[in-house]
Amino acid sequence: MDAPISNSGRLKTYLREIAERESFNWEIHLVNNPDKELIESDKIMISSDAWILEDGKRWFNFMGYIIEHNLIRAELFFANKPKKIALVTCVKEKQGKKTTAKDLYQGELFRKFMSSAESFSPDKTFILSGKHGLLKLEDEIEPYDLNLNVKEDSYQREWARNVMRDLKKETDILHDEFIFITNPVYCKYLIPNIRNYKIPLKIK
Repeated sequence: MDAPISNSGRLKTYLREIAERESFNWEIHLVNNPDKELIESDKIMISSDAWILEDGKRWFNFMGYIIEHNLIRAELFFANKPKKIALVTCVKEKQGKKTTAKDLYQGELFRKFMSSAESFSPDKTFILSGKHGLLKLEDEIEPYDLNLNVKEDSYQREWARNVMRDLKKETDILHDEFIFITNPVYCKYLIPNIRNYKIPLKIK
């Protein structure tokens, strides 16, 4: 279980109760970085995260097995109405002092990106920073000079893992609609893990 997620402790307790009641030989752990532990493990994994499946040693398509063998009947429902989530790329032009993320990035290009995001009336808007990852509009940060577009592939993959980790805390990855106002570099390792998304602008 992902320890930083607030509901993980309660879910761990719930699963332990099931295991004790049904005499299941389960071990349930809270860890700070479950993706890393899964990838490094030699045990068989069950996951829907693309990079875990790509980098992990052994995995099993459990949901495919259930569907193929018609083992259960399931109904899909939404506990809450899906939300629109805008993800806006950062830009090079910045203020020269510490300020909120929404005010740090400057220039006509960034204003165009934010205007495009706002046209979709999103429930939440985040900025994708090449240095800081996922930023809320009110997060305060210092000026920096880092261009994700020219970073090595390993950095871009790790950056995407961290962004996905934070997105899971802030959004419903399975059901929310994600609107990418980014170039391909900022979204290429994110969209394989997101079911419902759109890319309305072609940004180089």
